[in-house]
Amino acid sequence: MTEASADARPTTTAEAPFVPLRKMLRGGLLRDPLQTLIDAADEHPGKVVQLSLGTVRAFLVSEPRHVQHVLRDNAKNYTRAGDNMLYKSVRKLSGEGIFSEGEVWEASRRRMQPHFTAKRID
Repeated sequence: MTEASADARPTTTAEAPFVPLRKMLRGGLLRDPLQTLIDAADEHPGKVVQLSLGTVRAFLVSEPRHVQHVLRDNAKNYTRAGDNMLYKSVRKLSGEGIFSEGEVWEASRRRMQPHFTAKRID
C-alpha cells in the first residue's frame, strides 16, 4: 500500500487522538474557542480529533476528505444538531444553517456548495 493510498482512509473514531478538556481550557477555549480548535487540528494533522467537552462526545473534523465524508457522502449517519451546551454555543456562532438537520441543513448546504469547489479552495 502506498503512502498516498494509506492516507486516503479516514481515521475511525476509535483511532482518534483525544484532547482533554483541561488542555483545551489551558489553550484558551473560553477566551478564543476557534483558535483552540485550530490548534487541536494542527497538533494532529490529517486526523479526526476527539474533544473532551464534559458529557458531550464531540469530534473535530478538519481535513477536506473527512468533511466530505461527514457532510456529503454519509451525511445521514451524522447528527449536527442538539439541545446541549455545545450546540447552543455553535448555533450562536453559525446560526441554524449547516449545523441543523433536515430541510434547514439541506438548504444551507446547497447555498454553501459553490464555495467548496476545487477552484475556490485552491
